[in-house]
Amino acid sequence: MEIETVLISYLKEQTGTDVVMDTPLIDEGIIDSMGIMELLAFIEESFGVTPDEDDLTVENFTTILAITRFIKDKKAIV
Repeated sequence: MEIETVLISYLKEQTGTDVVMDTPLIDEGIIDSMGIMELLAFIEESFGVTPDEDDLTVENFTTILAITRFIKDKKAIV
């Protein structure tokens, strides 16, 4: 399964909201700070990616596209 598909399914399950690649997750209130923490735990478990403190920026979690880019970048570094 592609990263995007996994993330979209996760958010649908957690929030009951249908999202697409460029849905503004934070601006539309789909995820909040607690939701980001839960999402980070999901990302670590599902993709083996552990974010550094510097990675915890709003920009990395604004859309599915941004989260996917973040995961791919972290996996490339490992």
